[in-house]
Amino acid sequence: MENEKCLSKLVIDNADGIVVVDKEGRVLFVNPAAEVLFGRTTASMVGTVFGIPVNVDKPKDISVVNAKGEPVVAEMLSAETQWDGASAYVASFRDITGHVSLEEELMQTTSLLEAIFTVFPARYFLIDAHGVVLDYNTGVFLDNTLPQSYVANKTLADFFPPDAVEKLMEAVDFVLKDKFFMPVEFSVLENELEKNYEARLLLFLEDKLILIIRDISDFKRAEKELSLLNQELERRVVTEIDKRAVQEQVLLQKSRLAAMGEMIGAIAHQWRQPLTTVGLLFQEIKDAYNHGELTKEHLNKVISDGMNQIIYMSKTIDDFRNFYTPSKEKQNFNIVQAIKETISVVASQLKNNYIGYTINTIGRDDIFITSYKAEFMQVVINIISNAKGAIIGARRSGLLSDNEGHITIGIISDGNRAKIMIKDNGGGIPSRIKDRIFEPYFTTKNEEKGMGIGLYMSKIIIERNMGGELYSEDIEKGAIFTIELPIDTLPASVDPV
Repeated sequence: MENEKCLSKLVIDNADGIVVVDKEGRVLFVNPAAEVLFGRTTASMVGTVFGIPVNVDKPKDISVVNAKGEPVVAEMLSAETQWDGASAYVASFRDITGHVSLEEELMQTTSLLEAIFTVFPARYFLIDAHGVVLDYNTGVFLDNTLPQSYVANKTLADFFPPDAVEKLMEAVDFVLKDKFFMPVEFSVLENELEKNYEARLLLFLEDKLILIIRDISDFKRAEKELSLLNQELERRVVTEIDKRAVQEQVLLQKSRLAAMGEMIGAIAHQWRQPLTTVGLLFQEIKDAYNHGELTKEHLNKVISDGMNQIIYMSKTIDDFRNFYTPSKEKQNFNIVQAIKETISVVASQLKNNYIGYTINTIGRDDIFITSYKAEFMQVVINIISNAKGAIIGARRSGLLSDNEGHITIGIISDGNRAKIMIKDNGGGIPSRIKDRIFEPYFTTKNEEKGMGIGLYMSKIIIERNMGGELYSEDIEKGAIFTIELPIDTLPASVDPV
């Protein structure tokens, strides 16, 4: 009785499925684990022929489909027994579906690793802590041909020169000690050619390592070629920069020569009236003498008027000389005052061409900058010269009458930067050329009237030499050129304009 109770408990509580069938295969008994395995209740199985392939000779793996339609692999063990006085079979079933799947995955992984280790072109070695080679792949051989048999227990010295072996063994010791690896590079001479290799180590188990040798000769060759190319490019860049610097100096000189020509024309305009006045004064002295009217008072007045004209002419020369004497040193100057000095140089030309001008200072007029005053004045001259040419061209095209030309110079400061806006009513910049006006040698004038370097050099001066910006935009019936410059605070020793 006790044994029967114990056996019954073991059968009912067993994790393996237990099924009893008679000689015809009809199910007589099913334990709970079998219900779970097959996905059916005892009532649905007892009394039916379930088709269990009873085999008492040896364990057997069977495949069944549970109630969910899922395939199940079970290991079956069976034995003959007695049930209600008749011969029967008792079979136990253990679900090994997961085990079978793991075995299949393991076999696939093992096959993949064997394939990689055997045919991969990199050189793989399985070594121990002393550098003894336990196994290696066909990539070890230059022709990738597997020999008749591997020679066991070779050392790294059988494959690599002493200096390479020394590096590799240092890496082995490091990996075993710190469990960390840094790639090692070395070179060997093969068939009279230098070959470059990179070695990597992977710790395998506790005292074995996988050594991976990769050929990086092509990479090293490309790296060397790239280095040489970079050196050549650097040399070319330096050469081109030097050439550009020379070209810019030439352009700057041409710009100054062009400015000199304009200055000579401006001097001629400035001097024409005072020279005429001095000539008339000399004629007046002669006429007064011939008619006996040359008194001391009259002579003193004529001399005073003549000296005033000469002083005016002398001041004109000083203004032009100061403008055209470039300074290599930066100086602190008042932007508003510099613009007024520049206008005084070209005022006569503007007047002779019936072009009016206005200077508007919005806010403060004590705007100071530390930079190159002469170069700044040259930029203003260039822009005003272009505005004058645009107005004259608009008159020839019938867009303006002879007395409509006007140039407005607006000066604004926000405390950190100053904006100088030079606006004209000369019809604006044609859309087909607006993107090219700052290019060197680009001009819409004929060769006698322009070389196309004024605006280019102006942009160079403002943006490269003075750290500002120069740009243009169209407005209604004209164009506006804007200069933006960083400004200083008012120097204590300088009085505002």
